[in-house]
Amino acid sequence: MEFLIGHDIIGSANNICYTIDSAGFSKPTKSVDWIYTTASDTGLLSINELFLLNKIKINPRPPQKYRNALKSVGINSMGSVPWRYILPLSHYKRYCHRVASDISKHFKKLDKDYYTNTFKPSGNILKCLKRAHIDKKKYLEFARSEVNAAPLSVLESFEPLDDGLSKPVQYDRYSSKTGRLTVKSGPNIMILKKGYRNILKSSFKNGKIIQLDYSSFEARLALGLAGRKTDLIDVYTYISDALFGGTLKRDACKTMVLGVLFGMGVEAMAKLAGIDKNFAKTAKKKIKDYFNFKKTVQPLIETAENHGSIKNFYGRKIMADSLLPGKLFNLLVQSTGVDASLLGFSAFIKAALEHQLEVRPFFVLHDALILDCSEASIQKLDSAIKCAEVIKGFEINFPIKKTIL
Repeated sequence: MEFLIGHDIIGSANNICYTIDSAGFSKPTKSVDWIYTTASDTGLLSINELFLLNKIKINPRPPQKYRNALKSVGINSMGSVPWRYILPLSHYKRYCHRVASDISKHFKKLDKDYYTNTFKPSGNILKCLKRAHIDKKKYLEFARSEVNAAPLSVLESFEPLDDGLSKPVQYDRYSSKTGRLTVKSGPNIMILKKGYRNILKSSFKNGKIIQLDYSSFEARLALGLAGRKTDLIDVYTYISDALFGGTLKRDACKTMVLGVLFGMGVEAMAKLAGIDKNFAKTAKKKIKDYFNFKKTVQPLIETAENHGSIKNFYGRKIMADSLLPGKLFNLLVQSTGVDASLLGFSAFIKAALEHQLEVRPFFVLHDALILDCSEASIQKLDSAIKCAEVIKGFEINFPIKKTIL
């Protein structure tokens, strides 16, 4: 197996190719699929991303004495440095071998299926995001009236630049335990007050800002993991009818279902749902049985005991700091939901582009996508939305609600 090391890493004019089996360098072939580089959109699979997913760090920098020498003459060794022409040739070769060996040592041990089959393709939607068009008048009105520092700071991350657009948003897919997205830089849509979202403005004449939301996503996902199906939009009414003959009100059923998914105790669920504690205890058992809770959780407990981690439905590794069944089940559902929603939205944007719809996706907000859409394309969105309602690995459909903001 071969991989490339980017010229930006080892300070050369070209990428270099390393063959793992022979532990040596060779001419690149057309079969090379992987590269270690800081560059984005190379068209190849990223070893850097694979290492980030698995919390692996290596040091690709040259020996300290050479970095110190550059520093002494005012050159930043953290930037792009042509080490190939600075280091003595024998030292440069040793340096390249050390970097290649460090990469190879970890790379050949790692399971690459999750990254290749799920992580990378699900990231396509994030690569398609555009800078948001901001209504400056509304932005200034909200900024002047907001008296609390924290929400004001979030709002200010949307401040339009001279062209009327926000800064680009950059998401972090690695820091959270489950892979849940956080905003690394740019507009922090995750914690923007809902009432401030109308600062987003269409860039199309008579266009609209649209929000696509997966309906009851995590509950429906848990049904899918249990091998159950429903095409009904309201999954909680469906569960209430199936388990309680409709006697448990829809909102109380929702509280109970989410309580099971998030590992809540019976007393807390009974109080929130406004039902008797004994009935809540019976209802909780029925819901857990319906979701095949025990069958799903038992292998998670065994895996967590043996490895200190579990894997989501698609194979993402999740560190497990607790063996409590409810917490493990929640980790499974939440992490699977992250991958599933991104796969769905990636399928949506692919279909939208294929149908030549005039859409500009702005933000992913957990299981929602916010986008700018032209007037002519609003009525044509449904065909692309249907592509997002079928998610890889699941037989159950995931209905999407379309809202004009």
